[in-house]
Amino acid sequence: MPKQKSLSCEEGLFNGLIKSILEHANALKETAEALAEIDVLIGWGALAREWDYCKPQLDHSDQLRIDQGRHPVVEQMLRAERLGLAGAHAFVPNDTSLSSSGSRCRHPTNRADHWAQHGR
Repeated sequence: MPKQKSLSCEEGLFNGLIKSILEHANALKETAEALAEIDVLIGWGALAREWDYCKPQLDHSDQLRIDQGRHPVVEQMLRAERLGLAGAHAFVPNDTSLSSSGSRCRHPTNRADHWAQHGR
């Protein structure tokens, strides 16, 4: 009989917990979603600091201008495959300018220019 009473008490506590959770389900869901968003933003912040990323400056012009732009995946792959002390596979940042008026596309920096300037 004591075992039965113990199980009955445990079942009552469990049902009370479930009832309480269901009563606050929307608030718990909203809190979980907010925490997930914060977790993503913290992760992005850590990556931005580690890889020296910057926040884009947005305006209402028809131009997209990128100074010293880098491709995160390519840059990380090249860094992982470094050869020797000088890092023979270093990523070369590029400038890009796009516009719906005037000059359509300009991509002035290329690897040949870089190697010619830096003697590699």
